[in-house]
Amino acid sequence: MADIECEICFKSFNDKDRKPRNLPCGHVCCSSCLSESISRGSHNCSTCRSPHHASAASDLPVNFYIMKLVDQPPITERPKESTDDFNGGNCPEHKSSYLYFVCRTHNIQICRECTVIAHSPSTCDVISFKAQIEQRRSDMLKELNAEISLVAESIGHLNDYETSKSNDVKYKGNEIERLLQEIDEDREASDKAKKAKEESTKIQNSLKSVKGTLENATKKIEITESCSAVKEKVRSVQIWIEDTMKHFDFKLSEQLYIKDPKSFLRMFRNAKCEKVYVVQQSGSVYRSAELRVKDGMIVLNALHKNIQPPQHAVTIQVSHFLDLDMNTDINEPALKIRNHCQGPF
Repeated sequence: MADIECEICFKSFNDKDRKPRNLPCGHVCCSSCLSESISRGSHNCSTCRSPHHASAASDLPVNFYIMKLVDQPPITERPKESTDDFNGGNCPEHKSSYLYFVCRTHNIQICRECTVIAHSPSTCDVISFKAQIEQRRSDMLKELNAEISLVAESIGHLNDYETSKSNDVKYKGNEIERLLQEIDEDREASDKAKKAKEESTKIQNSLKSVKGTLENATKKIEITESCSAVKEKVRSVQIWIEDTMKHFDFKLSEQLYIKDPKSFLRMFRNAKCEKVYVVQQSGSVYRSAELRVKDGMIVLNALHKNIQPPQHAVTIQVSHFLDLDMNTDINEPALKIRNHCQGPF
């Protein structure tokens, strides 16, 4: 029977090397064909090419519905039976006759005499008891095959569902890996930003330090330049004093004269120093007065006690009183300093 034969080799199933095995797709093949297919490296159904993951034929379940039919020998192989073996016993109407037939019209078992009188095939649906059994068996096989098909279809749906869920799980796994990778990248970017901020802070602090250093250097440069200006001014004063000293004549009489007042006045005006002071110190008494030029004349203010000249002023220190007199030798005004003039400082 085709229903109990392998769909690949068309050989009958048995309980030894050709046990019927259920594939995930619902098809059935014998253990021998399945083992041969696996040995070739093929893991697909030979009928529909659906994949399976069995590494051996024994990994797939046995179809016990078919095995139950296999356990019964086929009709052609059964020993010849007489008609008497297929009866339902003696007919209640005809005691000597056996119930060899079935009237499906009236749903009762009948004997040969009943088919002639009460249940004629012309008026009733009459079938032999043997044919009735075979038909019922065929109907049962059809129902069984239908059930097998439903089971196979359900298995196919389950496999599809499993494949779908497996794909979903794989997709979700990939999404999780992608999200974890993004999290790692965000964490790495955050760490880089933090380090960059720290480096920026260090650079800003370094710039502040450099700025402070530059400001200090600028101040030092300004101080240096200011000192240079002071030195230049002091040098100018020294030059002025040297030029002025050329016009002073220290005589044995210890008197000081300005021989050329006009030239002295001109140098006094052109001098870069701000002020010139005359200083007198007698014991602990200290006096000073500013020497100025007014209306072409050298004017000396009154001496004041304990007044220090400005820091950058030129000082001329004398021992005693100062007087302005005429230089009779040249008949022009002259500044005369009596008694131990010590000269400028």
